[in-house]
Amino acid sequence: MRKKMQTKMVILALGAILLAGCHAIEGLQGFHVTETGLSLIAVLIAGLLAPLLSSALKRWIRIPVPVSEMTLGILIGPGVLALVQPSAVIEYLRVIGVILLFFVGGYDTDFGMLGKKAIGKATWTWILCLLVSIPVGIGVAFLFSGLEGLVPAGVGLAVAGIAIGASTIATGLTTVYPMMQDAGEMTTKIGKGITAAGVIGQFAPVVAVAVVSGAMAEGGSVAATLVNHTLFFAAVGVAIFFARKGLPRFLAKQQTATLEMVGQMGIRDQAVILFLIVGFGLALGVDRLLGAFAAGIVIRQLFAHVETTERKIIESKVKAIAFGVFVPIFFVMAGVNFDLLGMIAQPLSFFLIPVFMLMKFLVRGLPGSLILPQKSTRLEHASTGFMISCSIAGVLAVLGIAQHAGVMSSVMAAGLTGSAMLTVLVFPTIGLILARKARVKTLNASSSAF
Repeated sequence: MRKKMQTKMVILALGAILLAGCHAIEGLQGFHVTETGLSLIAVLIAGLLAPLLSSALKRWIRIPVPVSEMTLGILIGPGVLALVQPSAVIEYLRVIGVILLFFVGGYDTDFGMLGKKAIGKATWTWILCLLVSIPVGIGVAFLFSGLEGLVPAGVGLAVAGIAIGASTIATGLTTVYPMMQDAGEMTTKIGKGITAAGVIGQFAPVVAVAVVSGAMAEGGSVAATLVNHTLFFAAVGVAIFFARKGLPRFLAKQQTATLEMVGQMGIRDQAVILFLIVGFGLALGVDRLLGAFAAGIVIRQLFAHVETTERKIIESKVKAIAFGVFVPIFFVMAGVNFDLLGMIAQPLSFFLIPVFMLMKFLVRGLPGSLILPQKSTRLEHASTGFMISCSIAGVLAVLGIAQHAGVMSSVMAAGLTGSAMLTVLVFPTIGLILARKARVKTLNASSSAF
């Protein structure tokens, strides 16, 4: 009873803070505060409230913080309260947020732990998912093409289908890892399979859409785009080779000396390397998110020889900057940019959300579950399928590239975004229930054998 009262008080407090923030923003309009400043305040308040909202509701439902951030973004966006106006400053902050998100994703990826066999199997199962997703994506684009503006003018169904398909075959580890750890699934074959699938599923869809978008750009071609991406990845491979030797001695000494001082060499050298690699990629026409992911892999190798305690301190500082400031802006703005008004104008477009949820399971979950060993049970395959169908960051990244290239409408993107939000709320729970049943069934079968 006491816990219920505490939870209600927290929810009421969150509502009061949000209401007070709205009134404060309205009150500031009488002063010399720019629209950009007011919008940024609203975005930051939403980012502050999101983890509190997830914490307050976890008694009934486990909501990932990014989902709370996006939900509050929709609330302060043009479809509801209209507290946020488009701004170049906020857009720059949003871009830094998604760059840091993919940078941390690359840094946290340990290819050595997974092994070549697991990575190879994850790669071919993802390619299978891509091949299945394209015709299904084309079919969905054709099915809803009657709705005005859903497929941008001049964009063929094949290109629209590739964009839709790539956005439905992303896998996000950050959304399912906490629940898998709590359930003790990380060390099982389901957990290992999901980890391997997630490593490839994080960046492979971005590569696919980036190549198609680059080929469609003015003066672009598939051959030139593939050559540029090959050159980029070759250069990254060379960088990884030299990075394995570790930091130069004088930099390593400066990093240790400034660990708790204003110099902060451990942060500054990572920032320089990150934006050098991102800039090099952009010069070749490679998307910045691929550059950020690659930079994370390079820096992981570079810092592998740093003393463990020092490395963990630097890692925590980088993640504090990313997830404490910039990444929340990215997710809140994803909610702000959610085209709620466009969907309301075309009510049939709301059917896109369940259609894309089903599509994610059919084109990513079922083929992707083949990553499990051959003798795995149907329950284990189904559990893995639900878990690897979850992603938010990957979906948003693909949609951002597709919309920037003009191959996807805002309403179609809203349908995919909504499906991603509901997927991470529903699918992990179903997946863990099936995993538990599979484990019980296996134990019962083994005990009955004796």
